[in-house]
Amino acid sequence: MDISIIGASGACGRQIVIQIIRDRLLERREILQLVASNPDSPHPYLLHGLRADLQDAYAETIPELDVTDDLTQVIGEVVIVAGGTTFANDPRQIGEASRDALAQANRPFFERLALTLAEARPDHPPMVIVVTNPVELGVHLLTEHLPRENVIGMGAYSDSLRFRWEIAHDLGIGRQRVHGYVLGEHGDGMVPLWSSVRVQGLSPVEWWAAEKHLRRG
Repeated sequence: MDISIIGASGACGRQIVIQIIRDRLLERREILQLVASNPDSPHPYLLHGLRADLQDAYAETIPELDVTDDLTQVIGEVVIVAGGTTFANDPRQIGEASRDALAQANRPFFERLALTLAEARPDHPPMVIVVTNPVELGVHLLTEHLPRENVIGMGAYSDSLRFRWEIAHDLGIGRQRVHGYVLGEHGDGMVPLWSSVRVQGLSPVEWWAAEKHLRRG
């Protein structure tokens, strides 16, 4: 299996690349493709430097690395979308207004990607995992050109991990002992499913008492 990371030079994309290599998810004969999401970037050689650093660090186990800034050359059977504009770092700027601005900024990126993938690989569309925000918008626009079953948004999954971490932190236990899910979109649209929460080592009665404290009304 070959994997393409769109936006591989960004903070999120770079971490995905490193984890795929570190955890040996691909064999040496398989391809991990590093794709620039913005061909007009002022740092055109950033991905080439990243490739060289990774080859130095993981020489014995690294898969074949390919670098491109041409979306028509995306080859992955799995395409992870981590490019585009991101949220502001200032928490005061994160809200519905900034989310709408982010949607407006990333809409052309999603539309261009959707059209390119559909036209370049009409017979064998890739499996696409959307990391770029707004995830829901990305999924919607990509499924206008790709099969719905081929597009996955990971927003609710990351929110679920954070939900479990918050519960585990308050209980003073490891996150791996907590199961639970969040639905909806990031921000005010998130819906924590408290009825889905299970904590390893706690009886139903113990969890009922803990839940009342954690929810704080």
